[in-house]
Amino acid sequence: MPQDGVVGDTNDVSRVLPPELTPLPVSPSLVSPRGASEMKFVVDANIADAIAVWAKQHLAADPHGGESEEGYRVNSLYLDTLNFDTYRRCPRFRRRKFRLRRYGNESTIWLELKRKRNGLVRKRRVSVAETDWTHQITQPADPEWEGAWFRRRLDQRQLRPVCRVTYCRTAYVGTSATGPLRLTIDRELFATDATDWHVPTGPLTGEPLLNSQRIVELKFRDVLPNSFRGLIQDLRLAPRSFSKYRESVAACIALSRLTGVCD
Repeated sequence: MPQDGVVGDTNDVSRVLPPELTPLPVSPSLVSPRGASEMKFVVDANIADAIAVWAKQHLAADPHGGESEEGYRVNSLYLDTLNFDTYRRCPRFRRRKFRLRRYGNESTIWLELKRKRNGLVRKRRVSVAETDWTHQITQPADPEWEGAWFRRRLDQRQLRPVCRVTYCRTAYVGTSATGPLRLTIDRELFATDATDWHVPTGPLTGEPLLNSQRIVELKFRDVLPNSFRGLIQDLRLAPRSFSKYRESVAACIALSRLTGVCD
């Protein structure tokens, strides 16, 4: 099972371990108290292939991704308000994303909050059984439930399903002097609008939003590692902001519903 992080509910980030004790597959954004840095690139397929070749030489394949070089599918359900406050980046919602995530067709659902501040990303997440989630979302909030913190935020912010997003990911992991590294290559990005709590289990219908391009993300703690710096220089990569959520909403939701101002 690809994880991007650790199981269980901690505070805003997972328990910090010394770099030499940090498991390779743990995402830097889950093990750093300040958050972790992420650099994104939108590249053509041939550049993504060159990056994959470099990753195989310098990093290890994410052990949770299985043996297939095709990677694994990430399926997400993004949440927002009726006024699309997250999309509009309104003050109380700016730089926060709430989503449900499933890997492939597994029955486990991850409840996740992703926050970005001063260029650093932090994640808080917990895994629950899909049947448990289906029950909990239709009942009064249970403060003893392991996902209570997530449900509490949904109620406070009046969040509800907005869009489903799926893509195929190939991931590589490693370590540096400051902690874990992670390199991901995403392709075949699809999105549809959503009105219920179902998290998809596979590709969605329609045209892929990326066409033949790929999203490459470099994730690390503190200073950009020399290995990543060399990759960027050798392939002349130019960082670019790209939000899967914002791109998906723009493609799936009528413009008339997205215009307006924050309350």
